[in-house]
Amino acid sequence: MMELSNTIASKKLIVILGGSYGGLSTAHYLLKHAVPALPNAKDYKIVIISPSAEVMCRPACPRAMISDDMFPQDKLFVDIPSIFKQYDNEKFLFIQGTAASLNHGEKMVSAAQKGKGDPITLSYHALIIATGASTPSPLLGLNSDSESLRKSWADFRKGLPQVKSIVVVGGGPAGVETAGELGEYLNGRKARRPKVPITLVSSTPELLPTLRPTIARKAEGYLSQVGVTVLKGTRVKDVVPAESEFTGVTTNTTITLDSGKTIATDLYIPATGTRPNTSFIDHALLLPDGRVNTNPLTLRVDSAGPRVYAIGDASSFARPAIHNILSAVPVMCANIKRDLLLASDRPESASNKDRLFEEDFRETQLVPVGKSKGVGAAMGYQLPSFMVWMIKGTVEEVLKELRTINPNYDQDFGITTLTSTEAIDAVTQADDTFKDGPVNCAGYDDSDRKRLAQGARYLLDVKGKPTRGPDPGSCGRASCSWNSAIYWCNMASRCFFLVFFDIKNETDSVGTIQDSKAKTLNSFKEISDGAYYVIEKCYRGVGTFVSGRAFHKDNWTVVGRWDRC
Repeated sequence: MMELSNTIASKKLIVILGGSYGGLSTAHYLLKHAVPALPNAKDYKIVIISPSAEVMCRPACPRAMISDDMFPQDKLFVDIPSIFKQYDNEKFLFIQGTAASLNHGEKMVSAAQKGKGDPITLSYHALIIATGASTPSPLLGLNSDSESLRKSWADFRKGLPQVKSIVVVGGGPAGVETAGELGEYLNGRKARRPKVPITLVSSTPELLPTLRPTIARKAEGYLSQVGVTVLKGTRVKDVVPAESEFTGVTTNTTITLDSGKTIATDLYIPATGTRPNTSFIDHALLLPDGRVNTNPLTLRVDSAGPRVYAIGDASSFARPAIHNILSAVPVMCANIKRDLLLASDRPESASNKDRLFEEDFRETQLVPVGKSKGVGAAMGYQLPSFMVWMIKGTVEEVLKELRTINPNYDQDFGITTLTSTEAIDAVTQADDTFKDGPVNCAGYDDSDRKRLAQGARYLLDVKGKPTRGPDPGSCGRASCSWNSAIYWCNMASRCFFLVFFDIKNETDSVGTIQDSKAKTLNSFKEISDGAYYVIEKCYRGVGTFVSGRAFHKDNWTVVGRWDRC
């Protein structure tokens, strides 16, 4: 502990508790956009403390727990230190440990380090609480570290072939997805006589209460096709033995419902929501449900003193949802930057007002039901089953199906043999055509980051010199595959206003651009460089989606966005 303390004692520490969507996105954003803008930036250091050295996507658990073959494991579990390797050790530190106590009055936080006896205590200059939440079943979340989750899955898989019946409790996305995945895996689709009967118990009158009832009932229909019986408006009163709720292994269990009915089952999986990981925090900072009492506009924890913030499932800022977290990160980080500047020796350089977060309350939720069906809505619009499947299914599954339908799919839609991982790696090899230029990372529908990178890589092999006319709105689609499109646009002959995000100053800027001539580029590689620049500057570090427009100094732009193709 002494050696670690000596390493960081002289720094102003920005401590981030938690290593999932909120914590990792915040760290990347601060390292790229906030800390470099501070006076004496070398005096600051960002420290992430997380129980797991790997991050994984919790919504993938209902499928991933069945078999390692469901997902490429190097995509499912990602090493946290490796995704920060581009940052100097003087700027960033990762500690694998669990937050143990927080003294917000003294601005001190302590954590139990994995494999070490003594806890470490840090004095923070700023604190971000992003500790997330734990699931009632060890199968459905990264409740501690990835090793523990893998062990739970291994025990579960060992007993699964002997199971004769299953009960899943919880009518939200986790319960529906778990029942659907197990149903299709064990019974197949259109299982009139299921080999393994599955019962899904929900306390709500309809499944998936976030979605409108007509959508939720479609999920119920899909569940029936894979051998799942749904009990709605029913609560579990008792579970015997009680430990079957926590082990995740197959155990003969008797479940008593509030109606008095009992169900004997070989496997019981509770999927009844989550519990915020906030037990180390003073109760005065928490709401009755255990979440940190957070200002929903600024994401500050106002009662914890200056420069304390909370985001994600441990925070009360919004409903627990990944899209809310990723939308809130830039807002919170802008306020962190402002607060850090106000506390520095150059307070006059701080923005004169906070950025404010506004939660999107439109109906948004995607729920796969097995490997080929799903229900959901996005921004208030109902999505067809195949679109939910394509968005949340694995690339391998969708490609396999599309190639079965159309053997020439790769050629027809411009998919090259380059893997998405190789394409992403090529981002770091792009030229500096757009270096430090303005980029707008808002206002477009998000595309898949890896597919966008594949499109950019594809353009490197395209011959010729692309040309666009001078007429207003002269844009052309240079590449599109998997609904991930790359456009390039010649700026119009008429003078017009542009609003964009300034990478250097992290401000919204307004200006005019005018060009009255047709534009011919030297090669398609220049468009490729613009697409890579969008990926580099607009990707938030977590998740798979990105969009944006890069502005070239010669008055043309490249847009990466969702488009149907």
